[in-house]
Amino acid sequence: MTAVAPGAQASQPSKVPIATKKAMRVRKSMGAKAGLLLSVSKAARMAKTMGMTKRMSPKAAVAVTAAAECVMNDIFGLILATLEKEKKAQIAPRHVKDAIGNDNDLEQMFKDTQFCGAGVVTPPLQNIVKKGGKQPRGVKKPAKKVTKIATKRKSAVPKKKVPAE
Repeated sequence: MTAVAPGAQASQPSKVPIATKKAMRVRKSMGAKAGLLLSVSKAARMAKTMGMTKRMSPKAAVAVTAAAECVMNDIFGLILATLEKEKKAQIAPRHVKDAIGNDNDLEQMFKDTQFCGAGVVTPPLQNIVKKGGKQPRGVKKPAKKVTKIATKRKSAVPKKKVPAE
């Protein structure tokens, strides 16, 4: 054993208080643990404030957030495809509406949703006449059907029926 100088204490390993051990741990959010980009706690809070539910378990909050993130990824993928096709660099509300309209599942999900500033989406018609009265290239005019309809002209005043006696 080593000799200790008089009046000095033997060196003992210092005990770290429990509070500082907890502080040294790196805290991870529920979203980070699940590998999500959206905030799980905000999604749970929004569900409660919007009146969807009074109580929500942490696992349910993670599942709801993951579903919302999945839908958003699908929408953004379709928007990027639309932007590349139109050779645009900025996302406009019209691009969001077009992207959702091109996917059957998303269109059914957002069928009653109105997008501000997106305009009206009309289905493409082949027989649309361009300005100037010219048909688009490759579109033939529909053949007109000629039918004769025989109509009898009735008098303006209907005849009164005489009741039989």
